[in-house]
Amino acid sequence: MEISPEIISMVVTALITFGFGLLAKKFNWSTKDYIPFQNLCIGLFSGILVYIFGFNENLLGAVILGLFASMTAGGTYDLSKMKTIDNKEDENNG
Repeated sequence: MEISPEIISMVVTALITFGFGLLAKKFNWSTKDYIPFQNLCIGLFSGILVYIFGFNENLLGAVILGLFASMTAGGTYDLSKMKTIDNKEDENNG
């Protein structure tokens, strides 16, 4: 598998989004209702930066990749928390 600029930009976007999500929840910057909008802004901003710096010559493609990466990172974080909550409930019930 070849590591392309698109893959690098998606991974960097996902890591930044994940970091901002952790910080937002740790320091109570926003409620859980606003974090998807935060991820949306990060995805749009990263897509535009990828286009400006020439990693992707298609603006729409760059924005879609940025949005995909940022929303995926947010969803992954939420899934990890749901699994932890489910495990605690199973321990309390069993």
